[in-house]
Amino acid sequence: PTSITSATGNAEQRVVTLSDGTTVTLNANSTLELPEGELAATERLVFLDGEAYFDVAKDAGRPFLVSTDDATVRVLGTRFNVRERRGSTRIFLEEGEVRVGWPGTQLPDTRMLPNEVVTLAARGKQPVLMPVSIPSRHLAWRSGHLEFDQLSLVEALNELSDIYGVEINCADEALEKLEISSAGIPVDDLTLALQLMEKALGLRIEARESSVYQVFAAE
Repeated sequence: PTSITSATGNAEQRVVTLSDGTTVTLNANSTLELPEGELAATERLVFLDGEAYFDVAKDAGRPFLVSTDDATVRVLGTRFNVRERRGSTRIFLEEGEVRVGWPGTQLPDTRMLPNEVVTLAARGKQPVLMPVSIPSRHLAWRSGHLEFDQLSLVEALNELSDIYGVEINCADEALEKLEISSAGIPVDDLTLALQLMEKALGLRIEARESSVYQVFAAE
C-alpha cells in the first residue's frame, strides 16, 4: 500500500523534505506518495499526481524514480520539474541528466540534458523533446506567478483552472486562439489573476456559479 506523504489544495504550495535529503516542492492540487510510506534501500521511488519540482540528493547506489500515470523519470541526483495534468505530461530538466521511460508503451526511453523539455501530449503519442529558450517559464510557479510566452488562451485558462481548482469556460473559438504573453499572473490570488487576464487580452470573465467562470470578449 502507498501512503500519501503530502497533498496540496487550491492555490497551495508545499515543500517536502524526504529522508535522503531530497526536497520536493508541490504545486497546487498535487499529491506525492511513497510506497510503504518511506524510501526503499535499493531505489528511491515516489508517485506524483499533479506538478512538482524535485531537487534530488545524490546517491550513486540508489536511483531516484518519479512515477506518474504515463512516465517514469529515473535519476541519480538532479533538479527537474514534472507536470502531469489533463492526460498530458511535461518534464523540464534544469540540472543534471535524466532518463524518462514510458511504461505500458513500446516507446524508447528519452534521455534529457539540462534546459530541455519533453512533452507527451497523450498516452500513445510520440514524446517531443525540445530545447527551452526561456527556462524560467517552467519554474515560475515556485516564485508565486505564472509566465506565459505566446500561450493560447485556452491553455492559459487550463493552467489557472488546475492551480485554483475552478472551471473557466470559453465558448468563443476566436478568443481561445488568442495568445497571451505575461510574466506576472499570480498563483495565490484568483481575483487578481483573472483581472490581469482580462486586461492583457481585452476580455470579460464573469463568475457564473460557485467555482465556475465564463470568458467573453470585452464590449
